Amino acid sequence: MNNLSTRLALISTVALLAAGCAQRAPRLESQMGQSLNMLRAQQTVNPQASNNTDPVAGMDARSAQIANDRYEQSFKTPAAPPPRNAFTIGISSGR
Repeated sequence: MNNLSTRLALISTVALLAAGCAQRAPRLESQMGQSLNMLRAQQTVNPQASNNTDPVAGMDARSAQIANDRYEQSFKTPAAPPPRNAFTIGISSGR
């Protein structure tokens, strides 16, 4: 009796281990990455944009540099808070 249960346990263990080596569902693996490719295609406005070698019309270099400098400076010295209004006497500000 003990020998039979040992054999049965061994056979079931081997069967379970062999099932782990089985091939996965080929249908699921064949569709792997399709959602990413579909989303990328939906978010691309012009897929042929890299073929266009015309320069982009926009700001000249000096104006762009000044705008960029102002933008970077805005993080170094934040804008002053707005002045307090003198006509709000008696109105609670919640502080």
